Amino acid sequence: MKRHLDSLGAPALGLGLLLAAGDARAGLQDLLIRQFCLAAIREEVAHTGKPAPPELATSTCDCVVEQINAGTDLEAAKQVCRTRARGRFAL
Repeated sequence: MKRHLDSLGAPALGLGLLLAAGDARAGLQDLLIRQFCLAAIREEVAHTGKPAPPELATSTCDCVVEQINAGTDLEAAKQVCRTRARGRFAL
């Protein structure tokens, strides 16, 4: 006998709210990582005195977020993404 989600009532609602809160936390974490990454790239580019390709920051920070979400530690994620950016943008 199948039970519809509606028939589960409050337990299903509570589970739904927990899942939504988890998604919000993950989204906030990604946003914070991206903001710190963008600031670091802006600072690094400013020190070089050279213009950066427009997609450099977005592409690199997307990489960092993906690496961290996959379980890579921050330093390793930065190294992997820095290497990818150098190859992609011929830096």
